[in-house]
Amino acid sequence: MEQFVEILTGLSSIIGVPATLCLAWAVFIIKDHAKRIEKLETALEELDKDRNAELNRLYDKINNIAEDVAYIKGRVEKDKDVSH
Repeated sequence: MEQFVEILTGLSSIIGVPATLCLAWAVFIIKDHAKRIEKLETALEELDKDRNAELNRLYDKINNIAEDVAYIKGRVEKDKDVSH
């Protein structure tokens, strides 16, 4: 923190106090936004994992249903061939 104050003091003698305060404010805002963005990205990753897991379960159910339908269709066609 001391280094930051020294940098601000040096900048204020070069570009003036108001501009230095604006830069310091911008640095704090950027850091805050970076932290918030990181939290949001982490939350989105978790949502993506949950969504992908749910999609995998749905695909498994659809595949099981497709197998059952194919089996039933095969049985029905076999019964039709036997009855002719």
